[in-house]
Parts: sequence; structure tokens; C-alpha cells
Amino acid sequence: MVWPHLHNVDIPKSLVQDEIRYVRDEFSQNAGTSADNIPDELFAPQAERRVKLGLLVGEIIRQHGLQRDPARVEAMLDTVAATYEEPQASEGLLP
Repeated sequence: MVWPHLHNVDIPKSLVQDEIRYVRDEFSQNAGTSADNIPDELFAPQAERRVKLGLLVGEIIRQHGLQRDPARVEAMLDTVAATYEEPQASEGLLP
């Protein structure tokens, strides 16, 4: 069950505006056309959700002292890449 009152979190408007730009850019790339004429309000719900999720995950990571394990990340990427016809094409995608 979703409890709407739990989702009322104040988030910085600047983060939402930045995320609206990212969502707009993704839309443009996927649609193959410019989305400059589409109002920000249409992208705002998704942008707000992404910002809230990012802040939440960031706080969980901070509170639990979680850190990325490069070896595990590389192993997971190798596993995923192996499902592609040319797995070597994915090499070097991450720093």
C-alpha cells in the first residue's frame, strides 16, 4: 500500500530543475526530436520522484557507511556484458 502523506518531502527546487533538464534530454534522445517546446510541468513529476529517490538512497548509503566494491561492480558488469553478442564492447565504460 502506498501512503501519499509519506511522500511529502521538501526538496530543493534547483535539484528538481536540474533533473527536469535531464528528463527532457532523455525524452528528446528517445523521441529523436527536440522537447524544448514541452512545458517543464510535464517533466516535473518524474523529476521530483528521481530527486526524492536519489536523496533517500544517498541518505541510506551515508547512514550505513556503504561503499562501492569495484571488484563486485566489475564482476556484475562482466556477467551482464556476457549476454551481448560483443561483450568486449562494454570494456572501459566505467572509470
